[in-house]
Amino acid sequence: HYRDIVGSFTSYGRKVNVQFKIAGVDGALAGSEVSPSLIDVINSNNIYLKNDAVKNLLDALEKGHGPRRRLELIDRMMVSFRNDKQIPGILQYAAGKAYYELGDVTASRSRLLEALKAARRTDLVFYRSNALMGAIAERGNNPAEMEKYLGAAVNNYQLYWQEQDVAKIAGRLIDYYEEYGERAEYAGNYSEAVNLYKKYVWMITYLHLKKRFQDLYNENAARAHVLYIDAYADMIGDDFSKLEVIEKEYLNRLNVARMDFDKAHIYGLGYLYSRMALAMEKAGPGVRGSGIEGLLKYFKTGVDQLDWALFIDDAFIDPYILKGWIYQYVDLRRKEDLKLSGGRKEGAIAKFFPRFLWESNIDLYEKALDANDESSDPDKEGNLHLNTANTYFLLNNFPRALTHYEQVLRFKRGFSNRIEEALFHYHLGYCYWQNNNFVKSREEMNKALFIYRTLASGKNLRRYRHQIYYLYRFFALLARTEKDYPAAVEWYTRTMDFARTNRIQFDRARYLQEIASCYREMGESDRALAYLDRAWRLLKDYDEKERKYKLRIRLLGLGPLKIYDLGPDIAVIGENRVFTELDTAAKRLLNLSLREDIYRGRGDYSRGIEQLLSKYRLLSKPKTQMEREAAGRTLNNLGYSYFRLGQYDNARLYFEKAWDFAARPDVNDLSGKFSSILNITTLYAMDLESGRAGAADASKKIDDLIAKITAYRQGYEKNRYEAELEKLKAEAKALKRSPTPEETARLRENVRAEASTVYYSLDVSTGVLKFYRAETMAMNLSPTQGPGGVDDAYAHYSENRELYGLYAEAKGLFESALLQTDGRASRRLKVKLLLNLGMCQERMGMVEDAYDSYIDAEKEADAYGHTDLNWSVYAAAARFLARSGEAVEGAAHRTMAADYYRRSIA
Repeated sequence: HYRDIVGSFTSYGRKVNVQFKIAGVDGALAGSEVSPSLIDVINSNNIYLKNDAVKNLLDALEKGHGPRRRLELIDRMMVSFRNDKQIPGILQYAAGKAYYELGDVTASRSRLLEALKAARRTDLVFYRSNALMGAIAERGNNPAEMEKYLGAAVNNYQLYWQEQDVAKIAGRLIDYYEEYGERAEYAGNYSEAVNLYKKYVWMITYLHLKKRFQDLYNENAARAHVLYIDAYADMIGDDFSKLEVIEKEYLNRLNVARMDFDKAHIYGLGYLYSRMALAMEKAGPGVRGSGIEGLLKYFKTGVDQLDWALFIDDAFIDPYILKGWIYQYVDLRRKEDLKLSGGRKEGAIAKFFPRFLWESNIDLYEKALDANDESSDPDKEGNLHLNTANTYFLLNNFPRALTHYEQVLRFKRGFSNRIEEALFHYHLGYCYWQNNNFVKSREEMNKALFIYRTLASGKNLRRYRHQIYYLYRFFALLARTEKDYPAAVEWYTRTMDFARTNRIQFDRARYLQEIASCYREMGESDRALAYLDRAWRLLKDYDEKERKYKLRIRLLGLGPLKIYDLGPDIAVIGENRVFTELDTAAKRLLNLSLREDIYRGRGDYSRGIEQLLSKYRLLSKPKTQMEREAAGRTLNNLGYSYFRLGQYDNARLYFEKAWDFAARPDVNDLSGKFSSILNITTLYAMDLESGRAGAADASKKIDDLIAKITAYRQGYEKNRYEAELEKLKAEAKALKRSPTPEETARLRENVRAEASTVYYSLDVSTGVLKFYRAETMAMNLSPTQGPGGVDDAYAHYSENRELYGLYAEAKGLFESALLQTDGRASRRLKVKLLLNLGMCQERMGMVEDAYDSYIDAEKEADAYGHTDLNWSVYAAAARFLARSGEAVEGAAHRTMAADYYRRSIA
């Protein structure tokens, strides 16, 4: 009947469909004869039936025939069909495959090239020939040729071919583009890297347009754009004007991308604008719009594109991560501006970015949680908690993030893929660490590491190596947090070895410093110094610019996480640990600080001073507040080191330099002033105790220092409040409002509480100085004023009211300090305050009160095990009993005094 239709209705429009049916009945191949109907279909213009016919013919050739039998059959058929337009090309492919199965790749390659000459790009044979040519090239260790042929196969793929291996072939190409693109980057051949990554982007975009490879697209497309843009930026040295070239490339296809729902292209444009923002910030004044305005403008433009990508797919995670990174970067600039200028740039920042963006997201999630019925839709409840937790995570509010992550465990039944699951375990583990639950933190991090190691098996290691690298770093950090320094050294070493093996850029000098710090904590100072020497040799060759990890590392790593670190460069803010990488100058300072700390621990203050002097030279022209504060600390540490060496003149010189530096208008370091005051006070007290200071000279210096402390104390709370109020006003102005009365009242209360802590230490210092001022004055009294000499202060009262007043003022300051000691100062300081109070009371004739103070000092020292202070307590009690003890202990006072002297000596 089918043949009757074809014979009777020669002009029938669907005759080729009938012929396909006839070929199905006849069979594609009978001996060496191909069904005439099948030949007609293959030579027709119906691409779908033609494709099926070619498949049927190839299947028939392979069915029941080994490769040698097939080649014999194909040779006979080549003669029969030498004048046909289509069949010879199909047969050439079949011969090429047969030779490949026999292991004769030369003959196979020759036949496949002939097949490609005959095939059109829309033919199935074109795809299969290229795929097999790619396999031959891979087998022959010719990766460039492999990419050429596999790329031709994938980039011309037609859905009607219905080939099952296309995703696998695309995966091999992805591996190639990433591996050889990275090799080109490491070799400095950025143009080659750009070319490879551009092919990567095109291939993944082409497959997206086919609407059948969304898993492949979702996993790799954003990554491809990031790699391409980064390589291009590296090639042109982050030159802003040249970045505009690639911007035009992205903009030219933007409207098409939106219509095609190509969210990765739109995300790539957002990422490009982020790079342009950073380039604009670094650009010189010759670039129009450079600086903070340019940074914010391009960040805002980037966020607009990211919002477009999220509009297309609100489950697209990469825009969330980049958006979060931008917000964190802007907030960092806000904080720096508040610290350095009191918020001078807040108006410019607020023009582009209002405050509390992520907080507004939290409000939305909280409302959604209230509206959702957790019993009927627990999985949605879990997803809402996950989004809320991630938002808190971006805000560095890890305690709140942990609460919601734990709710995810309660409600969420599973994750959409292993990567999402690994990220969850990582974030949960990180939050446990932030909340000091190290056991659970390690458990969750091990789960994340297990997943990434599983995903990284075989050739996939390159794709997940950064995640494994960061996890190794975390385990080193965790070991340091737990003070397991040998384990930390092992993890740091493993991390470096892994990075070297897998071509991951890392800061070798910084790792060596971390290992040195661990050895220092273990008491192995020689090994610590050896590692610091190695780090210093590397740092000498570092350029002066900051060594920061590329933005793409954050995006392709473990999400929006800060690079973390432990050591002297820790900053602790509230409940959260915040870790930052150091620039080259800071790493050099750190190296010197670690060496100085080791030498100080050894008691080798001379070598420590060498490090401090080198450190101060690096800080001779401080530009930032942090550098200014570091310079002040360095001067104080120099004074301390000279003090420990007994070089008191040098100690005084550097303490006074530290004070003068901290008091400079461009520095105004209140903390530095405070440290200098305490150091100078201690030094003056020691000078007076040892008799090194002459009475007249000492009196003037003490008066000057008391005046300086008094002026500092009187202006402290006011100056502190005014500085903080300016910051509060800047923040309010950005929100187009004024500070509320509640805000200013709360600020005043906070400053008052902080000031009381400062006043406590200042009052103790002033009390000590007033006491020694009184002692100095008493030394100049005439011996005729009483047989008691300096002890008979009460007798002196009638002739020297000022002397008594100084002792009384010192006594009042010591008593006030003692009332505030609990919860504010150490028990050791309380013992010393009691001794000082006792001496003042004794000088004022308050014998019983003085005795009580000495007894309280002894009880305090014994109760808290301050045995190193006992000799001072015993000596003070012995002196008191010997001189004034008869009034309180009667005739036994001398025996008791002798006993205390013996205990003091023992």
